[in-house]
Amino acid sequence: MKRINRFLIVLLLATFIAGTAVAQDFMIYPAKGQSQDQLEKDKFECYSWAKGQTGFDPMEMPKATAPPPAKQATNTSGATGSRSEETP
Repeated sequence: MKRINRFLIVLLLATFIAGTAVAQDFMIYPAKGQSQDQLEKDKFECYSWAKGQTGFDPMEMPKATAPPPAKQATNTSGATGSRSEETP
């Protein structure tokens, strides 16, 4: 039983570490003396292809689809301890 618990803990930690590694930016290195201009061209072509395939542009600012919810009024008369006095 202890062996299974250890395995599950190790598996959980490995999954967590792998998930954070995927979320990071990727690194691109020039191949075989590739110029900086060619590297930039390749990066742009990759970006354009991915945008065309998915329809998602990671460089575009997100657009608000709905206005933020309005604040609800709160009743603070009980919180301050003040009471309005009634006139007889």
